[in-house]
Amino acid sequence: MSGRVTDRGTVRRETLEDGSVWRVVLSAPKANILDEEMILALTDVFQEAGRTADLKAIVIEGEGAHFSFGASVEEHLPATVGRMLSHFHGMFRALFDCQIFCVAAVRGQCLGGGLELASFCHRVVA
Repeated sequence: MSGRVTDRGTVRRETLEDGSVWRVVLSAPKANILDEEMILALTDVFQEAGRTADLKAIVIEGEGAHFSFGASVEEHLPATVGRMLSHFHGMFRALFDCQIFCVAAVRGQCLGGGLELASFCHRVVA
């Protein structure tokens, strides 16, 4: 894939040459855990997608052998669960609001919050 690569720590976005498709990679293998950092990076990607006129589709996949083991167990503790859920729900609102066709390319494990993310896409290829 040629084009531009934007790295947001645990999320990498690759843009095709013509800008019509983004490949969004959950890049925290082995598990690609949806922790606060990854959730906020995905939210940023989806918000940017909504402002990108020529974008037609987003393909989301996990780096390595697995799509995602789901949301961070540590962030489900009483002191952090409220903030985590607020960010998690915000990520889905940003994905919905961007109005871009989204495909989840799933291989390996796809559990919990990772399955929620894949299921929220328009299509899942596994």
